[in-house]
Amino acid sequence: MNKKNMTWFEKSKSFEKIAGNALKMELYDITCFSCQQAVELYLKGNDNR
Repeated sequence: MNKKNMTWFEKSKSFEKIAGNALKMELYDITCFSCQQAVELYLKGNDNR
């Protein structure tokens, strides 16, 4: 795995953490957005292999 892909995965993990925190605070719109971003960035990193 190259360095560029790791950056996408790291960003994906950040959005995953944000989504978890937003869910605990019952901020459902931010939770949904953050989940979507996490998946998108993960797939982007996975696509560039």
